[in-house]
Amino acid sequence: MKKTFLPLQKWKESTDKHRKGLVDNGGAFQNELQEIEHAIIVDDKEPREELLNTARDLGWDVDALRDWKRNRKEEEKDATDSDSNKGVFADCELTTSLLLFLILTALLLWWAIVVDYDSVTKKTRKTTILSALIAPLGTLLRWRLSKLNGYFTDPKWKWVPFGTLAANLIGSVVSALTAAIKLRTDDDLTEIWMGALKTGFAGCLSTVSTYAAETTKLMELLPRQSYGYYYSIGSLILGCIVGVLSYFWAVL
Repeated sequence: MKKTFLPLQKWKESTDKHRKGLVDNGGAFQNELQEIEHAIIVDDKEPREELLNTARDLGWDVDALRDWKRNRKEEEKDATDSDSNKGVFADCELTTSLLLFLILTALLLWWAIVVDYDSVTKKTRKTTILSALIAPLGTLLRWRLSKLNGYFTDPKWKWVPFGTLAANLIGSVVSALTAAIKLRTDDDLTEIWMGALKTGFAGCLSTVSTYAAETTKLMELLPRQSYGYYYSIGSLILGCIVGVLSYFWAVL
């Protein structure tokens, strides 16, 4: 920043008296000043020879103005190069992340196919592997639902984190349904899938940390700190209601 503005300061000091009309016929050179600045700063070209002669006779530091323009161009080029590098690094990071995800997914699928589930230990292992495979689906759904937080503009409802609330309620329903289905089946494969849905999908979809952070934030929202109690208690009650209803619906 200092490198950029020092030449501009020199140009200003050398032209200040004529710019403000503090010398004889000072105001008569306003047009020349504007034309020189427009040529160098806007048009990025050399002023007319006649203007340069006038500037030299009056002691205007045109070289300082040229230096300022050159420094600005270098800074803009550096900023452009930096943005380009950031874009390249971001692309590399995304590609690497996707590659690692595909490799890990392939390894988990291979393990799930190779390992038999004739014993309790192997059944638990398969459930764990399948949970890891479907966990990203719960994470993605939660991310999409988070866009509902603050979505409504009505002051009566704007404070409610509907996205987090919906994620936790859906997680409660899925957990209750899978628990009920496991209770009613003796099939090992069904038990594995239900356990994976509950642990992997519902576990990544629901959130306690965000719920706690939002509750704390709402309780600090003076003079509306009661919103925190409404949200925390309401979430617990709604979660219990939908969970119990889903469980009995699946069992009965």
